[in-house]
Parts: sequence; structure tokens; C-alpha cells
Amino acid sequence: SSRGYSRSTVHSRVYFGEKMRLAYLAQAYSHEDPKVREARFELAVAAIHRLEREFPGLLVYSPIVHYHHTATIFGAPTDAEFYQKRNMTMLERCDMMFLLDDEPASRSKGVAQEVKWAEALSVPIIRTNPEYWNVSYNGKSQ
Repeated sequence: SSRGYSRSTVHSRVYFGEKMRLAYLAQAYSHEDPKVREARFELAVAAIHRLEREFPGLLVYSPIVHYHHTATIFGAPTDAEFYQKRNMTMLERCDMMFLLDDEPASRSKGVAQEVKWAEALSVPIIRTNPEYWNVSYNGKSQ
């Protein structure tokens, strides 16, 4: 499956001088079923792994990877509203956003807010196909 973006576009944004570039990974997370949230967490981990291997000058931040275990182990909230200020703070520092562009993301209020912030901050948004990350994930049914 296609990754959904041009490797040369990302390469030109990542490799600019010696500094590593920081990318924000946006995707749907909230769902009433904990198994769906777990699958979305695993998708984020796989996407980070593949992106950082493909672009060694890239450091990918995912709020889902950062906070998933806080929610599952300690019962922290799983809704986007709780994390808005945290997510905005990180996005302000990012050089680009990767958007895992699937049907759940298109319905997600949190993803919609993150995209609005990225546009307002002039953070380039790189849309990518979640199926490219090759994990057991079916975006249409989750």
C-alpha cells in the first residue's frame, strides 16, 4: 500500500542542516472500546517506527504514544479536550505534521482541532495512508 506522500517532499523538510526535525503525528484515538484505542496506539507506534527509520533526521511525537499508558494504567482521560493545551504546546514546536488520514480521523474532533492549529501555525501537513504502516488495523471498522 502507498504511504500517501512523496518521500522527496518529506526529505526536503527533514534534512536541512544538522538539526533534527520534530514531527507531530495526528490520528484518531478516542473510542468507547478499549480494544480500538489499543489498536490506534499500536498504529501510532508502527508509524513512528517506520517514519524514524525512513527519515533518520526526524523525531516523531505522538500524543497517543505519549499518553496511552497513562490512560490505561492510571485512568487518565481518553478524550481530546483534556489534552488540548498539551497537544497545542507540542504542535507549536513541530516542523511538520503527519496526519494518519483515514475514516476515523475524518470524524475525530481532536484531529480536526489539531489540523486547524497546524494550519494557523503554518505547520506543513503531510497526509499519509494508515494502511501503509502494515499493522493489524482496519480504519474503516474502527
